[in-house]
This record gives sequence, structure tokens and C-alpha cells, in this order.
Amino acid sequence: MSCKIGACMVRRKKITALPTENMVLDALESAVLVLGSDYHIRYMNPAAENLLCISQHQALGQALSAFCSIVGDEHFATFFADVATANMAILRRALSLALSEGGRAVVDLVVTPGPTGGLILEMRPMELLARHAEEEMQDRIYGVAQEMLRGLAHEIKNPLGGLRGATQLLERELQRPELKDYTRVILHEVDR
Repeated sequence: MSCKIGACMVRRKKITALPTENMVLDALESAVLVLGSDYHIRYMNPAAENLLCISQHQALGQALSAFCSIVGDEHFATFFADVATANMAILRRALSLALSEGGRAVVDLVVTPGPTGGLILEMRPMELLARHAEEEMQDRIYGVAQEMLRGLAHEIKNPLGGLRGATQLLERELQRPELKDYTRVILHEVDR
């Protein structure tokens, strides 16, 4: 089985064995990387493989900076040192990354100290967040449109009911048959 994102194609292993401890991480849409205390890659899920356009097999034991870098003044090394010093998770929103394949990605990056002195990185691509936000917005717009249509139908139906009733009363009072043709047209159009 393979996955394609952008110009990269990463092969994914078919799960045939018993569940492993990484199955949950492998199923996430967010890219997850586990770095050792030397800040070299110890694990990456398939979403990380797709984001960085490299397989876990190729990336294991290498520094993250070999595959991507932060665009601007900030560097992974100083960012990781800040996390280790604070000993708490740090979030960077809309962080622009330059990928080794020449591409770019904008991510929300959460770096959390790991239990063995390493780090756990979670990268949520902004396009993924934007897609979820767009879907949520579309659902809200659809709900509002349905409510408006229900209200509009109610507002149209009430006056038409009054017109129909008044036309029927008028038809009973008319003496000349040719005038009753006009009331029939009104009734037909109101019913339609």
C-alpha cells in the first residue's frame, strides 16, 4: 500500500501482525516523530514520512535538520534546547519549514519532552487544519441555509393561505361568471 502527498510517494507497510505500541501513532493524521536524547530520529509515523517525503527506514538515526529546516531565524537546535530547559511542551503556530526535496510546509509544531530525555514532535500541517476548518464552516453554512429556507417557506406560506381564503370568499360574492375566471387564476397560482 502506498500514500501520495504532494510530489512524494511513501510506501506503507500493510499491518498483518499483532497490534504494536505504535499502531495508534501510525493511524494519526498528524506527523509524529520521536527523537532520542541526541535529537536524532528514533521513530516517525506514516504521516511524518509523507510530510518530510522520506521513509522511516531512511530517516532513523539521522538529525531532523537533514530533512527539513525552519524558515527564518529560529533553528531546531535552539528550539529543542528551550523545550529541554523548560521541561514542558512548547507550541509554535504556523511555523514555515523548508523540506530537503525543495518543498515547503507550514505546520503547527508541538514539541514535548520525552520520558527518556528525548523529544516527541507533533506536526499538524496547516492545510490539514484549514481543510477541517473549511469542512466545519461548510457544515455551519449548510445548517444556517436550511434554517433560513424553513423560515422563508413559513413566511411565504402564511400570506398565501390568507390570499387563498380571501379569493374563495370573493368568488362566492361575484355574480358574473367571467369575473370568477380571475379568481380561479388567483387560486391556481396560489396553489402552485
